[in-house]
Amino acid sequence: MIKEISNATSFPMGKWILTNFLGWLSGFALVVGLVILFDTTGVEGVQFFIGTGMGAGLGFFQQRMLKRIFGIGEPWALYTTLGLTIPFVLLDILNVLGIGGQFSFFLPICVGAAGLLIGIGQAKLLKPLNIQPLRWIGISVVSWLLCGIAVYSIEYSMALSPREFTLAINLGLILIGGLIHGVITGSVFKALRR
Repeated sequence: MIKEISNATSFPMGKWILTNFLGWLSGFALVVGLVILFDTTGVEGVQFFIGTGMGAGLGFFQQRMLKRIFGIGEPWALYTTLGLTIPFVLLDILNVLGIGGQFSFFLPICVGAAGLLIGIGQAKLLKPLNIQPLRWIGISVVSWLLCGIAVYSIEYSMALSPREFTLAINLGLILIGGLIHGVITGSVFKALRR
């Protein structure tokens, strides 16, 4: 059941950004854990766990906050996880068939497609909030593309020297995604409570 929106209460934008950052951080930790799990079991060359880990971490954190504020339930995390996993599964299938290519090239494509799938799923849940579905889907695609571009930038930061700074820069490029996503998606929720 969607909670009534009150103009008297403003959307907690700072908490939303923090929630997205923590969700992104937990998603990153899940991805690292899945990499270790798959590498130790001899499963190599697959990328689907990137979507699964990041989608589960971020989706869970977002869902918890949205449930408290708007009463949006469990499908949020599921839509986020599936939406982010499916494009990477398709990439893995293409690679098995010998059609795929360099992962770094496909990362923004997978993330953009994920933004579309996630946006479609989440738009259904946001309908009672009077958020136009096409607007949310567009916001989702843009947000996920910008996050993907930040991570994709690692390809270029590797050329930096001194090398001591490369690790810090790369980690920053990975983790900034939660902040980007929080600011962009939070702007829509904040507009609801003005």
